[in-house]
Amino acid sequence: MKKTKDRCDVCGKPGVIRRRLSRTYGKGTTLLVVENVPVVSCPNSGESYLTAETLHEIERIKLHRRSLAKSRPVATVSFGWRGAPEPRAPSRKRAVREPPFLRFGFELSQCGETLLEHVDLS
Repeated sequence: MKKTKDRCDVCGKPGVIRRRLSRTYGKGTTLLVVENVPVVSCPNSGESYLTAETLHEIERIKLHRRSLAKSRPVATVSFGWRGAPEPRAPSRKRAVREPPFLRFGFELSQCGETLLEHVDLS
């Protein structure tokens, strides 16, 4: 993160922070992950936004994704309460700890089940 003297486009106060994040576009077989996207965050207004130049570059990447992106396997997690296990009564046997995502009803797919396309802007 880098605090600058630039002014926020929302509130006009100086001191925005520029950082690089990963952004996802699409879903399923059309999922595209763009890494190192420059994001502007304002500590005064609490807003985070992308500049017009960054948005144009992302649109160009999406348009030319077949030549720019690399396919990679990715583990996926589905968030849902319906699959949450019922609380169990304590037993005298040594308890086997479940991963936190199972306690809260997440389902973890096997790695490689979903492919994503990945673009690094650095």
